[in-house]
Amino acid sequence: MAPKRGMSAEDKRKTLLAIFHETKDVFVLKDVEKIGAKRGVVLQSIKDVLQTLVDDDLVHMEKIGSSNYFWSFPSEAAVKLQVEITKLETQLEERSQEAKSLGAQLESKKVGNTDTVQEERSCLVRRLAELDEKLAASSAELRQYAASDPERYEALKQATPVAIDSANRWIDNLHALHDWLRKKFQGMDTQVTNLDNWPEMAQVSTGVTTSSFAGSGPAADQDDRTIAGLHIPGSSTLYTLLSLLQLVAGIAALIAPYRLTDIFFKHHIIAPDLLYEELWRLLAGVLFAGAATAYALKVTSDRQLLAEPLTQRLQLGFVWFALVALVLHLVYLLFIKTLTWWGLLLGAAVVAPTLLLPVVHLSLSGGFGLAATIHGFRTGLGNLVHPRSFSVAGFLYTLLTVAFTVVGFLIVILPKRTLDWTYGYHAGKNPSFLWQWVGAAFFFLFSAITYTLTERSVVGRLHTTVPKVLNVGLLVASLFFILDFGTLIFNSPIAGRWLLPVLFGHWVLVLLASILGLSASPPATAYEYEPLLGEGQV
Repeated sequence: MAPKRGMSAEDKRKTLLAIFHETKDVFVLKDVEKIGAKRGVVLQSIKDVLQTLVDDDLVHMEKIGSSNYFWSFPSEAAVKLQVEITKLETQLEERSQEAKSLGAQLESKKVGNTDTVQEERSCLVRRLAELDEKLAASSAELRQYAASDPERYEALKQATPVAIDSANRWIDNLHALHDWLRKKFQGMDTQVTNLDNWPEMAQVSTGVTTSSFAGSGPAADQDDRTIAGLHIPGSSTLYTLLSLLQLVAGIAALIAPYRLTDIFFKHHIIAPDLLYEELWRLLAGVLFAGAATAYALKVTSDRQLLAEPLTQRLQLGFVWFALVALVLHLVYLLFIKTLTWWGLLLGAAVVAPTLLLPVVHLSLSGGFGLAATIHGFRTGLGNLVHPRSFSVAGFLYTLLTVAFTVVGFLIVILPKRTLDWTYGYHAGKNPSFLWQWVGAAFFFLFSAITYTLTERSVVGRLHTTVPKVLNVGLLVASLFFILDFGTLIFNSPIAGRWLLPVLFGHWVLVLLASILGLSASPPATAYEYEPLLGEGQV
C-alpha cells in the first residue's frame, strides 16, 4: 500500500484560510495549530504557513498583550480580488489602445513612403560599398608600413635588452667552457682559442655589439657581461698590480703617518702634529678607494670592456687625479720647496702607474680627453635637476657627484682656508700638500666613481660586479672620513669650522649610498617580444 502523500504548501494555505472564513472568528496561534492539525496540516508547519498568509495580507495579525491574534473575513478576500481584477482590466485596455495607436502609425508610415525608403536603402548600400573599398585600400597601405609601426617598434626596444642579455649569457657560458677545456686539456690552448673562429661565434658577437637598439652610454648595460670588445693583453694583470700598489700605499699611510711625514717633508717637526696623522688617514681612505677602482678596471678588462664609456670614465678619473697629484709633488718640490726628493720618489711610485696605465689604455680606446670629464659633470648636474628615472641611491649618487666636484675644487685652490674651515688651523704648507692631494681625489676620482654609479642606477645595473666593487671602495673610504671628522665634531667645539659638519654629513651620505648600492637586487625581467604571425623574422 502506497504511503499517504502530504499536503502541498498551497493546500495548507487554503486549509488555514478556510478555518478563518468558515468560523469568522478570531484565534490565537495555539487555536489555529489545534484546528489545523485536525484538518491534516502538519503541526510544525502551521506557524510558517500562517506567517505567509499574514505577509500576503490574506490574514490579519494584531499583538495584544503577550498574545498574537489572527483573523480573516471572506468579504475582504472578495474585495481584494475584485480590485485586482479591475486594475488588470484597466491595464489591458490601456495596452490595447497603445497597440492600436502604434498599428495606425505603422500603416500611415507605409502609405506613400515605399519609394522613398527604397531610395534611401539603395544610397546606404552604395555608401557601404564605397566605405568597404576605402577600408580595403587603407588596410593594404597600412600593411606596407607595418615595419614602422610605433607599437611594434616599442615592443622591439623592450625585447632588445632581453635578447642582448641572452646572447651575452651564452657567451659567458662559452668562456666558462673555454676555461674548463683549458684545465681539462692542458697544452692545447691554441685549439681551444680557435673555437672563437667558428662562423656562428663571430655572428653572435657581431650581433651583440652592433644592435640598433642597444644604444650607448648610460643605456648600455653590458658592464657585467663578456662581449667581443677591446682587449689589451696584460691589462688585467697590470690593473691587479695597480690595485695592490694602492692598497699597500694606503696601509703605509694608515700605520706610519709620522714616519711618512719625516720622509716627505724637509722641515722636521719636533712635536708631532695630530693634523698630519688625520690627513694621512684621509689619504689612506682615498688610496683604498683607488684600489677598489683599479680592481673594477681589472674586471672590465677581463670582460673586454676597455672601450666602453663605463671603463673610460673611471680611467679618466684616475688620470686627472694622478696628474694633479703629480703636479702638486713637483710644485711643492721645485717652487714651494717643502717636499723632499724621497717624498717625490715615493709619491711618484704610487702616482705614476696610476697616471700612465689608464693613459695608455685611453689612447688605445680613443676615450682620452677633457671634454668627457666636463660632459660627465654637466650630465650629472642635469640628472639631479631632471632625473631620467628616480631611485634613492641614484639621487644620492648624483648629489654626491656634484658635491665631490665642488668641495674638491675648493680644497685644491684654497687649501689653507678650507683647512681652517675644517680643522680650525692649517699648520703651514706641509699639511696643505696632503689636503690638496685629498682634494684632487674629491674632484676627479670620487666624482668619477659616483657618476658611474649614477648611470648604473639609471639602467638598473647596481647589482652587477663593477658597481659592487666601486660601492665597496666608497664604503671603506667613508668609514675613514666619518671616523676622522666625527671625532672632531664630538670631541671639540665647531665654532668657526663650518666646513667640518658639511664634510661629515657628506660622507654619511656616501656611506648610505654605498650601502644602498651594495644591497641592490636585479630588476624584474623585461617583457620579451614575440613577433606576430605574418610579421616575419625580426
